[in-house]
Amino acid sequence: MDVSGCKTRPCGSIRDSSEKVMRMKRQNLAGLVVVLCVAMMCGSALAFDRDDDSHVVWHMFCDRNGKCVERKEYCDIDHRCISVPATKQEKAERLHQYALWKKKNLIQQKQYRQDLKVQEMIAENQTPELLEELRKKYSVLPGPYHECRSKECKNLYEYFYEKLNKPIIGKDIMELSSNITVNDSGNWFICYSGQKIMNNGAVQKHDWIMSNAGWLLDSYVVGDGFYEEIYKQACQSDGEVIWQ
Repeated sequence: MDVSGCKTRPCGSIRDSSEKVMRMKRQNLAGLVVVLCVAMMCGSALAFDRDDDSHVVWHMFCDRNGKCVERKEYCDIDHRCISVPATKQEKAERLHQYALWKKKNLIQQKQYRQDLKVQEMIAENQTPELLEELRKKYSVLPGPYHECRSKECKNLYEYFYEKLNKPIIGKDIMELSSNITVNDSGNWFICYSGQKIMNNGAVQKHDWIMSNAGWLLDSYVVGDGFYEEIYKQACQSDGEVIWQ
């Protein structure tokens, strides 16, 4: 005990406490430095990056310039980091494939811009009177509409392919999604989204809706805006699924 009658504090306890605090601070600081280094070195490799000009989603291990984080890896035409080519012939083949991909990508960009201009022109020329005529032509009877997955409904796709004048689907049209809806009165709609393969190798997005009334709507012809209007009426089911 000291003169005041209080117990003497153990020798070195304040020093030990301060050293412990400083040691924890140094550890936290070191951890923060490691995190920052990883973020700076690998940040571009851990996140997807979309190039707005080329409409291409780059792979998570390749950056915008086609470089990989690891020096011994090579960015292929699919933007994936793979091993460096072992021979000059293999390297030349990879570069050739990349050149072909780049050419195809430029053609697709040109097609995309052309299709975008077409849609803009359609939207500009759609007057209220024209829209009213389209609504009369592509009329949708009252619902609700249910999703139909019965065998009879699936057979309707053959009728759709004939109407589209594409007997062999998949050769020049790639299916993206499709469904059939039907109401309680037996009125049905085939809703089909696909990519049309053009002669230059580019793809053109199309959304079709066919009615049992005989009409076939093409989003590329009537415009995306009017297509969405009819799609909400005819292709969105109430959640009920019909199997038979």
